[in-house]
Amino acid sequence: MNELEPCPSSHYTPYETIELLFKDITFKEDETTLEPTAGREMRMYNKIPFEKDYCEIDLGRDLFTYDFGDKKFNKVITNPPYRSNHKEGHRVNLAVKTIEKSFELCSDECWFLLNNQMFNSMTRIRLQKYADMGFCIVFIRILEVKCWYGRYYWVCFKKGGKSIITF
Repeated sequence: MNELEPCPSSHYTPYETIELLFKDITFKEDETTLEPTAGREMRMYNKIPFEKDYCEIDLGRDLFTYDFGDKKFNKVITNPPYRSNHKEGHRVNLAVKTIEKSFELCSDECWFLLNNQMFNSMTRIRLQKYADMGFCIVFIRILEVKCWYGRYYWVCFKKGGKSIITF
């Protein structure tokens, strides 16, 4: 990690990590991309070229209540939240809900940065549910985000793709 860049809180993806992750994505001018949990600093969102949109509860656009109408996005890219405490005493894991909502809003590829525990929650039953929604895992990059002290997985689910996972 760059010595000049302090390690962000657990909510913000380090810039170096974003640079690495975005090398795996092919963006096209005629596509639109959604960053559904952009964070106040909008780090991933700001890196997305071409047409884009976002949600961020702290900026008044809650993914679960914001009305996109009938709009579908070609790509969804995010480091989903693992814990929310926006309501006093109410901490819930939002990663699975974010992933499933992303599938509803996406017509092609969903890219998620998942921590070890979240990746381990990709059970056969859950992966079958996602396959029934049309999405399967077509790409995985394993990486260490040193300032977060752990293993992470950059996972692409593609609608109608050929799964690299057998279960």
